[in-house]
Amino acid sequence: GLPVREVDITRMPFPDGTYDAAISNATFEHIMNVPAALDDLRRVLRPGGFVRIGIHLFTSLSGVHNARLQQNPLVDWPADLQPWYHLRNLPPAVPDHLNRMRERDYRQAFEARFEILRWERKLEGEHLLTPALQAELGGYDRQELVTRGLVVFGRRRRGATCPRRTGYPSG
Repeated sequence: GLPVREVDITRMPFPDGTYDAAISNATFEHIMNVPAALDDLRRVLRPGGFVRIGIHLFTSLSGVHNARLQQNPLVDWPADLQPWYHLRNLPPAVPDHLNRMRERDYRQAFEARFEILRWERKLEGEHLLTPALQAELGGYDRQELVTRGLVVFGRRRRGATCPRRTGYPSG
């Protein structure tokens, strides 16, 4: 019985300060302009409004979103795939609908727009990350590679204003 609408998260058609809370699960890794999405999410939240955002990180073992890697957390790795193949430029191809942001990029984007109440990590793949593989993936630290995803709990700061953009309904 709830109304469902498909909208562009970077330009939502809702007045400023409309919502008390926003929840998202496994969507932000598919958004190409995360800062713009967070700006508009912040705009539509009332001061003091809460967010709970779950993000499946691209740098994780299953971050490539291969349909064969749907266990959560991933325990049984397919024998015909190389672990973290998407970070090692190995086949199969990486889909182009993922933004490839790293945890530090998400943290910077969220902290610039929200008060962070809690930052949780969900882990996977520790058993597959050998010293040799970690050395090969030297551009990533161990924690980044074994963090499947994040759950970010935040709040729009009270009294903080958002820049007005043209083209939004007034509220």
